[in-house]
Amino acid sequence: PAATAGEGAIAGLGVNVRPLQAQEASRLGIAGGLVVEAVSGAAQNAGLQRGDVVLALNNQAVSSVEQFRERLSRAGKRFALLIQRGNTRIFVPIRLD
Repeated sequence: PAATAGEGAIAGLGVNVRPLQAQEASRLGIAGGLVVEAVSGAAQNAGLQRGDVVLALNNQAVSSVEQFRERLSRAGKRFALLIQRGNTRIFVPIRLD
């Protein structure tokens, strides 16, 4: 199925994300991020879960799928994602093979 506007699979990482909606951001008490819709491959191996909210890649905030892809393209094979899971923020180190 085709991804809807603003949604997308992140090649190589094994994650499908969409922008956080305003009411979700308000409920979580954050400005924005990307909701993990599906996870596999390197992302799954690193412990990412469906429903996690990606806030930053290597300490640079991400708020759109395009911005995430662009930052990921410059990150190399090893990087860290800051995610929010429930009320907890976690750094998840990722290594791409």
